[in-house]
Amino acid sequence: MKTNSTVKHILLAFMITCSMAACKKDKTNPEPTPPVEVKSMTFAEVKALSTGASVKVPDSKKIKGIVISDVSAKNIDSKTVILQEASDKPGIVVTFDAAQTFAVNDEVEVTISNQTLAQVDGEVVLQNIPAANAKKTGTGTITAKETTIANVLANKAALNGTLVKIAATEMTGGNGKFTGTLNVKDASGELSTQVLTGATFAGSSLPVSVSVLTGIVRISGSTVRIDIRKVNDVTIGAVTRILTENFENIASWNPDAPKYIGDGDFTTAFGHYWAQGNIFKYPGNLYDGNFTTASRDYVYIFQASQQGTTSPTFVTDYTNLQGVKTIKVTFAGSKADKLVQADMGTGSNDIYNLNVFNEAVDHLQIGILPRSPSDGAYPYSIPNVIEKLLKTSEQYKKVGEFYTFTYTVPTKAELIAAGSDEAKANAWLAKPNFFIQNYSTRKGPDPDWQLQAPIVLNKIEFGF
Repeated sequence: MKTNSTVKHILLAFMITCSMAACKKDKTNPEPTPPVEVKSMTFAEVKALSTGASVKVPDSKKIKGIVISDVSAKNIDSKTVILQEASDKPGIVVTFDAAQTFAVNDEVEVTISNQTLAQVDGEVVLQNIPAANAKKTGTGTITAKETTIANVLANKAALNGTLVKIAATEMTGGNGKFTGTLNVKDASGELSTQVLTGATFAGSSLPVSVSVLTGIVRISGSTVRIDIRKVNDVTIGAVTRILTENFENIASWNPDAPKYIGDGDFTTAFGHYWAQGNIFKYPGNLYDGNFTTASRDYVYIFQASQQGTTSPTFVTDYTNLQGVKTIKVTFAGSKADKLVQADMGTGSNDIYNLNVFNEAVDHLQIGILPRSPSDGAYPYSIPNVIEKLLKTSEQYKKVGEFYTFTYTVPTKAELIAAGSDEAKANAWLAKPNFFIQNYSTRKGPDPDWQLQAPIVLNKIEFGF
């Protein structure tokens, strides 16, 4: 028979056991821990983290932006998506570990916690992000920033990965096709655009002219590009047809001086010209074999006369230029170092040595203006007007390489604004012709031949 003391001990042990069990139960059911909040970062904040070649994004971070790249046209790697935070906000390049199908204007949220932010060839890139980290959350629109090439080049880091629009003046290269690296110009400068081999529009013909180009600013080392996403990013310009004068079969007016084609009329396979000043035809290898084609003749424009002030002038004299909108001249500074009198058919064997082109003080430059004879021989003669419509190329400092200058033909309104009456403006537009003049300098110790550096004309392209 158990005593009271024994019963008390048993009850005490039972209570202790229950208490321990209760404690154990409490420890296996702790209070729930609240989830860590994933915070959004602006693109500027993300890019500010990139202080080295590669860094890790802090934990619990995400970004959200609008897709501006277009994987459907295949002019971008299938694993790359370019997001822009908003119009006039930064953009960023995101590469994933698998191909993506996000479309233009998709709003996408990307978890970037502990992911790699790398500097890749001049661009800040969120690199090798797991595909599962991105999801579409809606749609939006990015308005391309209207800017200039000069501004893009000056602010390439800030504009990298953003959608821009420029008033392009030309797109060239690729043998006239959308292929490889193309050159794009506007009034302020030039840069490139890239067309991948697998792009849906690769190999199609470039437009004869362009007026607007829309694309994404990309950086590749020292190269800055505006990459178009699809062919519709290139707006066709007003010029739809080009006639090219490449000076085949130049015929001198003077049979006794076949090299001398000025002063006087001369013809080519394309058209008719006349010249003022010392203008010659020479084979490419005579003075400039390092950058010309030896098997063809070129037009060389020298100074008009010894100690003269008249710019050597090359004059178009066509009947078929009605409707011309642009004139693009491809020219170079010649390395010619002498003027041979015998080439002019004068019977003299004198040779005039020319001053050496000095890049420090000399420059190459041409100008184009409407032709308007001062003698009134044509009904569209508009004296004192043409000088106002003169446009000149940039001043270049290096001989031996070709440059291009594009002249926009004045409209009727521009002719009248410059001082022409309506009848003469209409008459000139019915048969427009032009002066192409050499405004280059070649200064030196010899005052006889120090005004114009000789230039060589490669071709003239008339855009209609």
